[in-house]
Amino acid sequence: MKNTQPRFVSLIFTVLLGIGGLTVLLAGFQQISQVHAEGTGSPSCYTSLNNTNTTAYATGGSSAIQQAVDDVNEGGLVKVAGNCAGVFMYNGISQTIYISKSVTIQGGYSSADWSLPSDPDGYTTTVDALDGGRVVSIEGPAVVITLSGLVLQNGRADQIGALNGGAIATISGNAFVNINDTLLLSNTAQTTGGALYLNASDVYTLTQSTLRDNEALNENGGAIYSQGQLSLIDTIVEYNQAGHGGAGIFSNNGSQLYIQDSILRMNIANGDFLNGYGGALQNRSNPAVIDNTLIYSNTAHTGGGIINYGPLTITHSTLQENYTRGSGGAIQNHNPLWLINTTVSNNKAAEGGGGIFHSQGSLMLAHTTVVSNTAVSFGTGGIFYNSSGRPRLNGLGGTAPELSNSIIAHNVGPNGNNCYEGYIDLGYNLEGTDECGLNAAGSLTNTNPLLATQANYGGKTPVYGLLADSPAIDHIPDGVNGCGTSYLTDQRGMTRPTGDGCDIGAFEFEEQIIYLPIVMKP
Repeated sequence: MKNTQPRFVSLIFTVLLGIGGLTVLLAGFQQISQVHAEGTGSPSCYTSLNNTNTTAYATGGSSAIQQAVDDVNEGGLVKVAGNCAGVFMYNGISQTIYISKSVTIQGGYSSADWSLPSDPDGYTTTVDALDGGRVVSIEGPAVVITLSGLVLQNGRADQIGALNGGAIATISGNAFVNINDTLLLSNTAQTTGGALYLNASDVYTLTQSTLRDNEALNENGGAIYSQGQLSLIDTIVEYNQAGHGGAGIFSNNGSQLYIQDSILRMNIANGDFLNGYGGALQNRSNPAVIDNTLIYSNTAHTGGGIINYGPLTITHSTLQENYTRGSGGAIQNHNPLWLINTTVSNNKAAEGGGGIFHSQGSLMLAHTTVVSNTAVSFGTGGIFYNSSGRPRLNGLGGTAPELSNSIIAHNVGPNGNNCYEGYIDLGYNLEGTDECGLNAAGSLTNTNPLLATQANYGGKTPVYGLLADSPAIDHIPDGVNGCGTSYLTDQRGMTRPTGDGCDIGAFEFEEQIIYLPIVMKP
């Protein structure tokens, strides 16, 4: 639950107006800011500049961190320890930290010994806006900022001129921001970007960080709203909400998106059929790439996991147990989408496409496993192809999905279990029934793939293995349909082929060789 204590800035404004009028208020503006930032009691926020290993500022509120940022040289280092709580007013916007220079702010220190290396697990460093304003406001141009080893929490962007980016936003100019080993927790924006808001010229890279329990109250991007270049590496986006869509991430037109080795889970888009699109991600980027990532248990009215409006490539990833009240349990697609060495499993749609609802653009699956997805009241459980879907602005509808080297089985739906309408078979696919129109060389219909239990099997994302007698094993000859040429690994990154040929689906079976000892009889 978020902190709901009174906003002292408003209180002090009222007192000053009562005792001295507008002149006193303007004259005391900076003092007001400092009173709120300082708070009361003994110091809890400590900073050290560069590698001096001495305490530069120690305050009971948050001003120690702002004073250090103001004083440090361009490109310098601010070490932070303790709990820095509160906000101050600058240019009509409340924030805990205002940054207009290139700087590194790093937490995880002990004020008792600044010479020790940063240890965020051992020494938690919290920067807390107390729901009184944004945590970090950035003003460019072209500043390079690193935030590391911090907890940025309880930011609230709900002021005129600051309605987006509860934790971090660029208010003018552009910024290159690196966020490492940092938790962005319980931040809120009135409009977009509960935690982060990226302008078109911003470049943000998040590494080994977590965005949790953030919310965009009235619009999009529960955790992140991006119009710029956004990279997530080994990062978790979880339990975020949006009033409309993109509860995890909303990546807007003109942006670029790269996600690797990450997890997007338990995000909820609360909008209706008009705007509740994309539980984990609403993608409008050009381009967007997702690799080695788990997209799990997200919810939206449309596109439980992802709704895609821009060129999107997903590789070595799993979309699992996502849910939509409309169509597209894992994905609803409206633009070019490539799924390679990927698993789409156990997703659910109230309407069409428990796994994938393909309406517009193109869809290509290669070495992908689509299994155990469900459509409840309409459409197919596996892949629903809406050939008569609503045209895009250029007047074109969707093209038939292209399938190669993929498994589609064990899906359930009222208008077909695996497929609906015509598909393009590029060969060496395996279907549990005969609904996809597979007729190319090497494709199998009415065939049980004999899948093993879903697990990581040495990889980073869960995948269905193959039993030793699966018909998918070695079914694709070496050198055919990309086996050993275009496709050199499976979802886990294991080499293809390992036997006489490549296996159908996202998993490459590895035969276990057991060496028995030789016993010599006398």
